[in-house]
Amino acid sequence: MLSFYKLPWLSLGLVFLAYGVFGWTIANSMGIWTVGLIERAEAWGVFISTAIAHYIIYLLIILVILLVILLITIPLKSLNFLFGSWLTSSNKALVSILFWSFIFVLILSFLEYFVRILVILSASILGRLELQEFDYKNRQILIILFSICLVGFMTGYFAYVYLS
Repeated sequence: MLSFYKLPWLSLGLVFLAYGVFGWTIANSMGIWTVGLIERAEAWGVFISTAIAHYIIYLLIILVILLVILLITIPLKSLNFLFGSWLTSSNKALVSILFWSFIFVLILSFLEYFVRILVILSASILGRLELQEFDYKNRQILIILFSICLVGFMTGYFAYVYLS
């Protein structure tokens, strides 16, 4: 059973604030995202309304938040299984070096976006480590972090919408 007093409030507060700023930023650029999504859909011959575009963007954001939380709560054994044998041959090592070089160039090209993603990821990892220190199980960590991240995002989003 989750205890209200047995939570690391400072770390979870930082996670909440990081996702609140993320929600504020997304709300600030929601018009650009909506127009871009509608234009791309029309280029494919699909006509969607503004409301449907908003719902698609909301769904994508919820999926991104869930994906970030899932990635940091996966046990390290699973990651070792996925990437453990990747560098065993020289061909795979070459492809890996080329791939990571390309990723590095993308990071430098889009540094502003990468820093935002890094802040969100590091806040989530901090929350996970603190919850793990308090002996919570992975499923409990997933539920707690997803709830806090989603509420923080919605708070930042609606704060921007109603205060601007």
